[in-house]
Amino acid sequence: LFIKQQQDLMLLGKTASDTLLMLQKFSIRAILRMTKLQRRYQRFVRLLLGVHGHQIFVNGFFNGDPHPGNCLEIKDGRLGLIDFGQVRSLNDDERLGLARIICAIAQDKSAAEVAQCMREFGFQTKDNTDDVIMKGYATIFFDSDFQAKKLGFATPQLWFADMMSRNPLINIPEDSIFIARTSFLFRGMGKGLRMGPIRTSLFWEPHAMKAIKELDTT
Repeated sequence: LFIKQQQDLMLLGKTASDTLLMLQKFSIRAILRMTKLQRRYQRFVRLLLGVHGHQIFVNGFFNGDPHPGNCLEIKDGRLGLIDFGQVRSLNDDERLGLARIICAIAQDKSAAEVAQCMREFGFQTKDNTDDVIMKGYATIFFDSDFQAKKLGFATPQLWFADMMSRNPLINIPEDSIFIARTSFLFRGMGKGLRMGPIRTSLFWEPHAMKAIKELDTT
């Protein structure tokens, strides 16, 4: 009987009903387990986004390399963050300037308003009057990738290359690179976990607002 079942399986794609039922049950269990794990790790990404927003805008002291290998799940369910080899510190002016950029993006301010915040922080393009391009740089550095697809680019890298070919950045504040890297890493994690397009500005806005409330004396 076993040999006949194997022949049917190999030649006709058939199998005994009990074996098929077992495979179906295994498949359903696997799908449910993967879905559960996916949702769990999505919560971890949201938590990590909040943690790094607090580090950047409230503490002014953050890990600029929070890749998945530096985030460990502890047995009690908490997350452990390790390898702070790329720690960066921000002074009050830098925290305030970045907070203004994040809030302007998150609140969908005009290109002129976002560009002004970027220039005040130290970003500069060859034609430093092009607000639309400057807002594009702000979006790709500190917010999301979805705008690239909206504009017809297959990847954010192609969108960035297009902007650089038309009106290149000639000054990029050093610490903004590590904050952009942090944003890129979390956006990549979100994509891998099918969270949809992550807008880091929306996760970081509450922390940026705290920095503005603390530091803005105007």
